[in-house]
Amino acid sequence: MEETTYTTEQIAQNWVTWLNALASGEYKKTISSLHSTVDGEERHCCLGVAQLCLGLPKKEGGTDSRLVPLLGLNNIVGSAAQGKSIVSLNDSHHYCDIDFVNMHRELLANIEGFTHHNPEVAPLVRKMLAERNT
Repeated sequence: MEETTYTTEQIAQNWVTWLNALASGEYKKTISSLHSTVDGEERHCCLGVAQLCLGLPKKEGGTDSRLVPLLGLNNIVGSAAQGKSIVSLNDSHHYCDIDFVNMHRELLANIEGFTHHNPEVAPLVRKMLAERNT
């Protein structure tokens, strides 16, 4: 099966869509899994939110390789050049961040690391976000 290649603009737009979804307040957070149900309430890790807002069918488990090309990630857990990973930030560093406020801030601050093989993504994401807010 051939992997789809996305342009820098498509990847940046996917990041904007994902960051906006995380900031929307629509999703509640879980850890150690892309999706879970807690007390009858559906919850998602930040990558689970990416699945949903980017139109992917839900995939259970802790990671989803389909997100790598869509978000221009370095690997399946979103490892960054500085040693952080999206999975560890979601599950360990910001595990109490039920509304994704801190995850949103951390992702936005570190896009360069999560997409370091395509240095054009981060500035384009920031430009797109700035244009939406004006």
